Amino acid sequence: MTRQATAITVSVIVLVVGFAAEATIGWLLVGSGLAAAMACAFASQSLTPGARAPWQLIALGQLLNGLGNMVIAFDAERWVDSPDWVSAVSFNLATIFTVLGIVGLALKPVASQLVPAGMDLIAITGCALALGVLWDIDEILGDADGEVDSLIGLMGFLAVVVQFVGLAFAPIVWFAQAKGKRTANRLAVLALVAATLGDTEMMIEFFDLSFVAVASMWQASSLLLLIAATFLGGATPPVRWVSSDVLGRVTLGFALAALASLPFREIPSGDVGVVVVVLLAAVLVARLLVSAVRSDTEDRVDK
Repeated sequence: MTRQATAITVSVIVLVVGFAAEATIGWLLVGSGLAAAMACAFASQSLTPGARAPWQLIALGQLLNGLGNMVIAFDAERWVDSPDWVSAVSFNLATIFTVLGIVGLALKPVASQLVPAGMDLIAITGCALALGVLWDIDEILGDADGEVDSLIGLMGFLAVVVQFVGLAFAPIVWFAQAKGKRTANRLAVLALVAATLGDTEMMIEFFDLSFVAVASMWQASSLLLLIAATFLGGATPPVRWVSSDVLGRVTLGFALAALASLPFREIPSGDVGVVVVVLLAAVLVARLLVSAVRSDTEDRVDK
């Protein structure tokens, strides 16, 4: 049995066990995330430096994902009812690193564009948080209170926003590699789709799925990356790519939307209001830094 067949077989068994024995889903999430992290990290070592960095970022994202899932493993019911800051921050960082890695699969030259792309994703996260507070996203999503009085309640919203930004690059990632070498990239895209579906359903409960069904989507995401790692041999820098400037334009759009909201929405009082103002200022500073990094990179490339 080849390593690809082994990875697929093990993944199917893990998914079936998670559905059949609901009590195991938390630890299966931990194991799937950590296994995907190790698989991507080790498999990436055989790649050229230009193709290695995105998969290492994906590995880091999955490591944080696995560690965050430990909270679910110990007490899933309590986590659903009362999310904590440790797991919330861990999951959001996991999302940022994983999405950055997947976006990196569509960038060239990879190494010089990952830093500004990462700063853009962080800036987008900040803008999304500001927009979520200003527009009372809890009320829009059907929360009974209708008022954002706790930033932790917005963590899931931030993750979904970043994931949808990553999905905007999915068509490029899908065809980024030469024919015959696209399987790993396409599995990574499908992994992002699965994670986005799980997080979106967890946030809006559109289909009113059980927690096990949602957790299985998260688990499938990690397992798809585990399988993708077995197809990494021969991957090269992308033959079709986009500039990270595209992500910069998305960031600018989020920043303008947040700034345009200020005259029409009341800034919350207290700590939440302070955070919003600080975030918007930080985003503007981040954009200046990103522009400086990009200019410096372009100058070095031209020379």
